[in-house]
Amino acid sequence: MSKQQFIFEAGSYGVDGCYIPSIACLEGSAENELKCHVVLVNSYIEFETEDEAVTHAENDLDQAVKQKQLAGSDSAFDEYLTSKGYCSIEDFEIEEEEEEEENL
Repeated sequence: MSKQQFIFEAGSYGVDGCYIPSIACLEGSAENELKCHVVLVNSYIEFETEDEAVTHAENDLDQAVKQKQLAGSDSAFDEYLTSKGYCSIEDFEIEEEEEEEENL
């Protein structure tokens, strides 16, 4: 049995003129295609453009990875994103685009 892998992608969630930062957690293994496991959004901050929201999410994701590395713990990653206002949403919709991936 292959080890599950989690990949995080920064993105945005919303509609024209009102975008919020988002982070998708993709799950998979060598045998399985990656599928979206959960989407985290920060609804405390809004941006007029999608690019601004994505940049904000990328910065938050980078900082969360640094916290994980410093602490040597996955919980530090989760705690950092929670402290920034991210929470999971249900019934999310994913728009397919090529984006950079952050491997953890």
